[in-house]
Amino acid sequence: SIIENLPRTPSKFHYVFNLRDLSRVFQGIWLADPAVVSTGGTLIRLWRHECLRVFEDRLISSEDKDFVGKKRLPGLIKEHFSKQAEEALVDPLIWGDFKEAMNILISSDNPATANRQYQDLGDYEAIRAIFNEILDSYNAERKPMNLVLFEDALSHMVRIQRIIRMPRG
Repeated sequence: SIIENLPRTPSKFHYVFNLRDLSRVFQGIWLADPAVVSTGGTLIRLWRHECLRVFEDRLISSEDKDFVGKKRLPGLIKEHFSKQAEEALVDPLIWGDFKEAMNILISSDNPATANRQYQDLGDYEAIRAIFNEILDSYNAERKPMNLVLFEDALSHMVRIQRIIRMPRG
């Protein structure tokens, strides 16, 4: 189904999927603490998130992204994990390890090495509050940046943060 619906073409030459991609999905799952991922529904939700980050983020057309994110993955979840499908398919799907970022920045001597929990961050309003708090702190100490944190900007920042936090990111 993937090979038929996402063929490699001259404009989509990077549509090559292999075991390395599968290992990246599991690498993302291993970022989470078992105490945070305590239910089957949460684990499937995390797996869905990692699959979207590894596979969907590489796709260039909205039709291809819809095939993976709105058709194929939800279909697999409903088929194989029907009891947890309702919890696993809730949108938005935002995972990160920066929920306590401001507290870490304030209290840690070396924030880059502080222990962080990779967890479901809820919705865009929750992460907007986190980023606004960090932005306010930055603006208090330096020349202010007037940024508008709309959903697409937040989504891209979360993706970039995930890539940077991954080994070899």
